[in-house]
Amino acid sequence: MAQTLAVASDIMGQRLFAPPSVKGWDGGRTWINTSTVFMRQNTLLYLLTGQRPDSNAWEADGTHFDAMQLVAGKTRTPKTTIKYLLSSILNVEKPENDRIATLEDYIKTQNNKINNETVTGLLTLITAMPEYQLC
Repeated sequence: MAQTLAVASDIMGQRLFAPPSVKGWDGGRTWINTSTVFMRQNTLLYLLTGQRPDSNAWEADGTHFDAMQLVAGKTRTPKTTIKYLLSSILNVEKPENDRIATLEDYIKTQNNKINNETVTGLLTLITAMPEYQLC
């Protein structure tokens, strides 16, 4: 896992322990481009599922991520879970209604069940949002 994360960081232009200067790396939007956005999303999916995007499902490394720990006590209703994840991940006090509705539609495809698979799916969708990529 460590090697995969180091390679991902390098591809995104931030080689670990080797900044371009003593100042470090430029921040903000300077490092964001099509490649880094996809790499950032793929790296997160790897952390959530243990599966590299360039491999098959049976090649997953067996690392298990318990997404339910993130929403402990916040699963009374699907909307409660969604609002909690949106506000904590995107750091917003009042998530936009259209974002909530989109994620509610996803939960409906999961029979309104809040389980590890559903929460992992929510995390995948939230981290694909432009607001996440720019935070």
